[in-house]
Amino acid sequence: MAPALDGHDDRDDSQDRGSNGADGSTLPVDAVFDVLASSRRRAVIGHFLERSSADEVPIDDLVDAVARADESNRDAVEIDLRHHHLPALADYGIVALEWTNDRVRYRESPAVERCLEVAADSRLEST
Repeated sequence: MAPALDGHDDRDDSQDRGSNGADGSTLPVDAVFDVLASSRRRAVIGHFLERSSADEVPIDDLVDAVARADESNRDAVEIDLRHHHLPALADYGIVALEWTNDRVRYRESPAVERCLEVAADSRLEST
């Protein structure tokens, strides 16, 4: 189904989300682009990729990192991450959320990571 004239896409894309099983390793290409469409989701993933360990991180650490990257109000970033971006990343299998401990664990997603690498290389070449 094509997007409506108001720009809202009424199709059910729930099959795209989470179709990768337990991790983000087999995301469909449209899902990869959806994940990377948000600078805040890119900042979350980038934060995990900069770390040398695969440990869980406190949500507060992610909020601080994204607020610095966005130069945005920390409270607004926290609300946006908790209610929108982290659940979306979890739906795609890219992160595992531990709400009781306020922690997030990254799950590898080679397709997403490759796209971020290409974007970073492209940015470097253009400077």
